[in-house]
Amino acid sequence: EVLGVTTGRIPYDEIQLEGGSAFGTGTHPTARLCSQWLLNTLPHVTAPVNVPATDTPVTINVLDYGSGSGILSLVALLAASRCARSVRVDGVDVDTNALQVATRNLAQNRNRRDTQEDNDDDTRRFGCRFYAPMEHTPGSELWDEITGMTSVLETTTTLQSEPETSAPVMGTPSSSITQLPTDRIQSYNIIVANIIAPCLIGLARTLALLAAPGGTLALSGLGSHEAPEVVMEYERYFSELRIVQELEGWVLIQGIRNDVPVR
Repeated sequence: EVLGVTTGRIPYDEIQLEGGSAFGTGTHPTARLCSQWLLNTLPHVTAPVNVPATDTPVTINVLDYGSGSGILSLVALLAASRCARSVRVDGVDVDTNALQVATRNLAQNRNRRDTQEDNDDDTRRFGCRFYAPMEHTPGSELWDEITGMTSVLETTTTLQSEPETSAPVMGTPSSSITQLPTDRIQSYNIIVANIIAPCLIGLARTLALLAAPGGTLALSGLGSHEAPEVVMEYERYFSELRIVQELEGWVLIQGIRNDVPVR
């Protein structure tokens, strides 16, 4: 069992990934597009207007949907470290093996330089955890079938009773995998989804439900010829949808969550 440390200062500038079957090595053009987008975007995310000013840094909530190996979640942590922002990253995937690999990758990258000098005055907070899809969203029924669990809500409720600040990552046994909690609805300032176009189309309502008002969305995993159909599916809930990056025939679409409710 891997005990991942998910709070504190993130000291790494390089990311190491476990080899295996989990999708995402960081070398594919879409992973490179999303990584660069995160590094460019996260430093400029503003605090929600309804959050009062305090001495505690505002936490930026990031969702990596279709997290695979966890590469983009790790890039988000790295981006936050570089720009001195507090961040909470949630990764979601339907593949239980991928969730376990991502958790090990998180632990490896968080712990491999723990002996480096730390700054006790650093008030930033970094959290990361990996989940199966939220109940009643695309992929959740498949996840139930894969794990054979009949009462995921009981497990989720138990974990929810722990203070959010502890944010322990799940261990490797599939029984410890939980679904994304429903309190994440309308909470994410940044959502990145690097998935094939048919899956992106099926996730439009889900990602709109999870995005905070004014939150920024990035979609990749699709070619330029697939972009019009994906934009058509998302334009009800996201404004300013457009291709902002392109590499080797692959594109990244960006949008801003509007105020249209999800029904």
